[in-house]
Amino acid sequence: MPCVFVYQMNWGEEMAKLQNFLLKSVAVFQLVWECSFGFCGNFVFGPNISYLFTSNKEVAETVSSLFILLAFSVSFNSIRTVFTGVAIGAGWQGVVAFVNVGCYYILGIQLGAVLTYVAHLSVKSMWIGMLCGVVMQLLVLFYMVWRTDWDEQLPKLKQQGDYVVENLACIQNIESLMIFGRASWVRQKFQSWSIHHFPKYYFTAPEDQNLISLLESCTNTSEICQVHGSMVKTGLVNVPFTLSKLLASSIQDIEYAASIFNHIPNPNLFMFNTMLRGYSISHHPRQAFVVFNGLRAQQMTLDQFSFISTLKACSRELAHETGQGIHGVVVRSGHGLFTNVKNALLHFYCVCGRIGDAHQLFDEIPQKIDVVSWNTLLSGYIQMSQPTMATCLFMEMCRKGLKFSTTTITSVLCAVSDLGILDGGLPLHGHCVKMGFCSDLNVATALLAMYANAGFIDLGRKIFYQVPEKDVVLWNCLIDGYARNGLLQDSLALLQRMKQEQLKPNSSTLVGLISACAAAGASGVGLCIGNYVEEEQIALDAVLGTALVDMYCKCGFLEKAIDVFGRMEVKDVKSWTAMISGYGVHGQAENAIRIFHRMEEEAECRLSEVTFLAVLNACSHGGMMVEGISFWEKMVREYGFSPKVEHYGCMIDLLGRAGLLEEAHNLIKSLPIEGDATWWRALLAACRVYGNVNLGERVKRILLEIFDDQHPTDSILLSSTYAIAGRLPDYTRIQETKEEKMMKEAGCSSIEMNEQPWLG
Repeated sequence: MPCVFVYQMNWGEEMAKLQNFLLKSVAVFQLVWECSFGFCGNFVFGPNISYLFTSNKEVAETVSSLFILLAFSVSFNSIRTVFTGVAIGAGWQGVVAFVNVGCYYILGIQLGAVLTYVAHLSVKSMWIGMLCGVVMQLLVLFYMVWRTDWDEQLPKLKQQGDYVVENLACIQNIESLMIFGRASWVRQKFQSWSIHHFPKYYFTAPEDQNLISLLESCTNTSEICQVHGSMVKTGLVNVPFTLSKLLASSIQDIEYAASIFNHIPNPNLFMFNTMLRGYSISHHPRQAFVVFNGLRAQQMTLDQFSFISTLKACSRELAHETGQGIHGVVVRSGHGLFTNVKNALLHFYCVCGRIGDAHQLFDEIPQKIDVVSWNTLLSGYIQMSQPTMATCLFMEMCRKGLKFSTTTITSVLCAVSDLGILDGGLPLHGHCVKMGFCSDLNVATALLAMYANAGFIDLGRKIFYQVPEKDVVLWNCLIDGYARNGLLQDSLALLQRMKQEQLKPNSSTLVGLISACAAAGASGVGLCIGNYVEEEQIALDAVLGTALVDMYCKCGFLEKAIDVFGRMEVKDVKSWTAMISGYGVHGQAENAIRIFHRMEEEAECRLSEVTFLAVLNACSHGGMMVEGISFWEKMVREYGFSPKVEHYGCMIDLLGRAGLLEEAHNLIKSLPIEGDATWWRALLAACRVYGNVNLGERVKRILLEIFDDQHPTDSILLSSTYAIAGRLPDYTRIQETKEEKMMKEAGCSSIEMNEQPWLG
């Protein structure tokens, strides 16, 4: 039987239990020894031994005092050992820190007393030593506050201190973790030790962790509501840590997140930052400013994430003045030293069009080694249509020897594409091949667009076929490249192939092709694309709908344009402007004005300068002078737009068509900006209509003297003016001069055969 018993035992498990028992026994023995024998030995036997070894009463008293002080310190250390295990198991990390600091004060006093006695051999000097120990421990405390990283150490303490009995053997390790390291927790949160004030250091039970994991896996608001209800039942909604997790999971539905946030009595910094981040990515980014002001009103110390989210909201709202104010707060608080805050400010200034301020901020960076900062400024110059500056910035980046990213190469390729210079793109293409960037879809798309803009569509096609897995953006780029290079049939063929490969096109796939049809007058191809949109049931968003309306209007299909405009669910300012311009081109000025007033009433977007240009042009073609002047006054006084050259041209043409030639002449002379030859030719054309020879001759003289422009159109208009006024000799003279000295530009027209436009 004993042999069977020995054979059936699980010795691995039993030995582990025995080892655990021995460790606990040693720990308990050490604790009992320190509490009993350590205290008694120092308190009882220490003073007696001191009198045996010396006859000097003062020395004996000093040594006895030291032994007594050592006895108390050993007892304190034992009590601290027990309390540390209990407190850590209960989650009272703040209290543990407080008690440990107090115990180390006592040890510091003892050490100071010993050092002072060794130096002076005086009992009175021990009190000075105690004061020195207090000062020394203040320095130690300051070092602990400044250098301990509780974010990293407290989880380790939690793992080692769940239950006091299991942790008695590793108390020394716990003590070392609490003393040494780096930290921000004590430094930032020294004023309070409660869990209520420090939710991020509250350790939840395993079932609570499961609930948090479930919360993070939620994909919609209804699922979050169910978890929220469970948290209310279990009381976890009152725990700041779990409540912060709930709030972070709810920001996709910002209204639901706001309802949670508004019922939190004392939100912490993490909760405020969560709401700032939620509003910055929502449809109401301006609400982030309200949350930011509320955060500052709470007198909390802001961190870098507070500024980054708020600056992102400023970028989306183009709130330049608000962003500048936040920039000032960043400088005063010292957060401008953080690289990600600098990059957020750079992005804000670039988006707001303040590229000069962005470059000035970039120059203030001491060591420009962050690639994100360079990429942000590069994108800003491209957005501001300054590709030359972007290429110069890239060259400076090369001189500094910085490592490029795919974002850097993509931005520079866009700049080279805008310049239309192939010589600058070829070295970049070679660098992409060398570094293996060509496999990146963004880089491949930028290379294709660069070759297409430079007119080398064949090179772009090679890049397209070298990419193994193509996305919709790459297909769109090649289709648009074909269209801009006049290869409409190739674009349609590629569109059909895209359909065969079961890759569904989007609105961007067709916009470039539709615009090319409108510019070339290829009405047949445009109709095919319109039918394709209906067959594939592609959503008519603002971009695609506007392109179709513009194409139909320019190709003469006004009814189809009206139908598409009516079916658009979302219309932006460009959509309304395209419809107004379409009515004006077809001579329906009344309908153009009606759409303009409807836009003012229904549209959520603000009218633009181009919108007023379209309605002024419609009034000019319709001869509606009174309405045109009314729109001019509304543009200047009500909307505050400064008229551009094109607006003045429409007004001059409007006055000329109405027969108010002298008024149009006086308007040109009184303009605050420098005019161009187009205005004077518009006035000359009006002189031809009404046979005003005197004004026509003056205009012709101005064109020759000021602009030094001897265009055949001027002589034709003046000769027609002579003919209408009945001055045939002058008409004959102009005709003879024109035939001798001027060459009229050859006219051309286009026809469409087999859905392909031909020029002739």
